[in-house]
Amino acid sequence: VEFDMTRTLIFGAEDSWFGRLVISSSHSVNDMFDFYKQKLPEFGWQEITSIRAAISVLTFSRQDRVATIQVQSGTLLGSEVSITVSPRGNQLMPGTTMPGAPAQ
Repeated sequence: VEFDMTRTLIFGAEDSWFGRLVISSSHSVNDMFDFYKQKLPEFGWQEITSIRAAISVLTFSRQDRVATIQVQSGTLLGSEVSITVSPRGNQLMPGTTMPGAPAQ
């Protein structure tokens, strides 16, 4: 597994992080899809939906956050995984504001 730091953007730490994490893996698309589908519930994430396709997508929720995982074929071998975690709905992490929103 290799992290693509040019496409990764993480805010926060530990269980309250949000942003995007991009990973290149030598494992197949099917292996990575199955891994996340099986393992995320073990960490308290509840599956909302999953679609197995050319670009497979899994969506999970946990407390006030949503995780979307996209899995597709890598450029040479293996797969590329993009994990995006964000606050659910209009909720924001403490100390953040929506872009363009007036300051309070």
